[in-house]
Amino acid sequence: VNVHWHLGTEHYSVGEYDEHGVGPNNTEDEGDEGTRRLAGVVRPGFRCHKYDENDPTFTTEYAWQHCVGLHVGETYEGHWPPSA
Repeated sequence: VNVHWHLGTEHYSVGEYDEHGVGPNNTEDEGDEGTRRLAGVVRPGFRCHKYDENDPTFTTEYAWQHCVGLHVGETYEGHWPPSA
């Protein structure tokens, strides 16, 4: 099974998920051991317009148990494509 996610969306939606969206600045390579990094610097995809750095809903980090390395407030797009 090829379950994966993208930092930001890869699908464009004007006014919802596009190049004018905002989010926390967590795109640098954090150097986490055991993570898959295909490039040193991550280029995020399109981001949501609803992020508010003054709202704790978007800034209070969460202790992820399974999706380690994700950040609250960031935009992600998940995929679960069928196997061939």
